[in-house]
Amino acid sequence: METPESLFKLAMQFFQEERYGEAARELEKALHINDRHADTLEALGVIYERLNRLDEATQLFKKLSHVDPDNIMVHSNLSRIYGKQGRIAEAEAEQAAARRVSWKHQLKERQSSQPNFTVEERIDRFREAQLAICDGKYRVLVVKADGSDARCFGQEGAGDNDFNCPFSIA
Repeated sequence: METPESLFKLAMQFFQEERYGEAARELEKALHINDRHADTLEALGVIYERLNRLDEATQLFKKLSHVDPDNIMVHSNLSRIYGKQGRIAEAEAEQAAARRVSWKHQLKERQSSQPNFTVEERIDRFREAQLAICDGKYRVLVVKADGSDARCFGQEGAGDNDFNCPFSIA
């Protein structure tokens, strides 16, 4: 039995061989089985673009934007197609949308890599660690917001405000 995944795999073989018409036919069959298969929508859109079927490619990418709204490539592909069609304002808008989605992904990655301290825990950690003894003297302790690093600063030498501080609260 043919599945969207098996048809997609066959289409990608045709695509690699630059047999775009055959690849498109397999992907169209896959969409008849599941018209929300994100990989199929994207691949068929790319193939339609290569076949200069730009209006059809645009329709597929717009549909994909509803199926997978955080897909950066939707906006990148639409930007490229609009540029080919001379629709510069729309191309620039899609390029900006791709950047927003990219920043959103970066923010999610950054947030998921940080320790999950509550605001109250962060305040408590800061209050407990405002001063530290480094190099035998009290120094101001600066702690990164995620609690992963601590550095001591003081007035030791001209322009030398960063000292070796073994203190860590992570």
